[in-house]
Amino acid sequence: MNGRDGNIPFSLGEAVVSWEGAFSPELNLDFGLVDYVVDFSGNGNPFFIDLGNSESAFGNGDPDDDDDPGTPQSSSAGRVQSLQSAGAVGHYDLGENTLDVFIFDISPVDSETLFGLIYGLPLDTGDYQGDLGITLVNASNDSGGSLLTVGGGGHLAGSDGMKFYGEIYWQFGDYGSDSEGGTINQDAYGLVAGLHYDLPEADEEEAPWVDISIWDLSGDDDASDGENSNFVSYEFNNDTIVLEDAYYGLDIDTNYRALKIKGGMNLSPEWSVQAMYAYATLNKNGGGAVSNGNSSDKIGDEFDFRLVHRATDYLTFYFNAGTLQNAKALGVGSGIEVISVTSEVRF
Repeated sequence: MNGRDGNIPFSLGEAVVSWEGAFSPELNLDFGLVDYVVDFSGNGNPFFIDLGNSESAFGNGDPDDDDDPGTPQSSSAGRVQSLQSAGAVGHYDLGENTLDVFIFDISPVDSETLFGLIYGLPLDTGDYQGDLGITLVNASNDSGGSLLTVGGGGHLAGSDGMKFYGEIYWQFGDYGSDSEGGTINQDAYGLVAGLHYDLPEADEEEAPWVDISIWDLSGDDDASDGENSNFVSYEFNNDTIVLEDAYYGLDIDTNYRALKIKGGMNLSPEWSVQAMYAYATLNKNGGGAVSNGNSSDKIGDEFDFRLVHRATDYLTFYFNAGTLQNAKALGVGSGIEVISVTSEVRF
C-alpha cells in the first residue's frame, strides 16, 4: 500500500476566466486553474484525464524516496496530489461536432506539460444514441519524457435501458532516462469496455440497474530492459474501494486486468445502495518481479458495498465498505479492508 494521504491542506478546485465567442461565435476559451475532465464512458470514473484530481504521469521518482515510492514498473504512481494545473482550453463548435484544444502546465518544478486535441462527434445507430471522442495527447517533461497517447472512446444508450461504453488508448514515445542516461521507451495500452442495464420494467423510483465491465491496463515486470509497458495517465478512477480508490485504497492504476460486476437501486428518494464484485490479476509478473517474489498473478477478489444518503439538496453522505480477499500477488493472506464515511456539500 502506498503512502497516500489526501490532497494538500488548501487547494482551489477551479479558478477560471471564460471568454465566450472569442475571435468567433463558435470559439469559447477558458484560462486558469481549469478542472478539465474527459469521461468518454460516462461512468463517473475518468479513465484517462481528470486534471483536478489526478497525479502526475511522470511522478515516479526514486524508489528509495519515501515521499514517492512509485516507479514506472510499479502499480501506483505515488501520492495523491492536487495538480492545480494552470492552462487554457479552447472549445470550438463545429455544428454537430466539437473540437477541444488544450495546453496545461502540469508541474513547473520539472516542466511537465500536457498538450492535446479532442474531437467529439455524435453517434446514432437508430435504436441507440451517444457520443464518441477521439484523442491525440502529448505529455512531456524536462527529464526526456515525451509520451504520445492516441485513442478515444464513447457510449451508446437506448430506450430499452441498455448502455454500451468503452475506451481504448495506445501509448508510445519516451518515458524518460534510465540511470545510465539511456532512453526508456514507452509501449503501453489501456482499455475499458462495459455494459450498463437499467431495468425498464422495474419501479421507476427504485431504478435498479446492473453493470458489467472489463478493465485492462498493460504492465511491466522488468525495470532494466529500457522499456516501460505500464500505461500511465491523469486518471481519477475510484470504481473499487480497495484496489483503485485514490484516497483510502491502494490506488492500483496500471498493470492489471479486472472483471467487475455491480448493481444498485434506490431504497427511497433519500437513500440508494450499490454492491460490486471484482476479480483482478496482474498483467505482467515475470518471476514475481512485481509482487515481491510471489509468483501468483492474482491481485484478489474484491467485495464492495456503498450506501448514499441525500440529506438535503445541498448535503450528501457516502458510506463505503470494501474488502479484498485472496490477494496473493500482494502477499496478504488475511485480506485488506477499507471503511470510509464522506460527505459532499454543494453551494
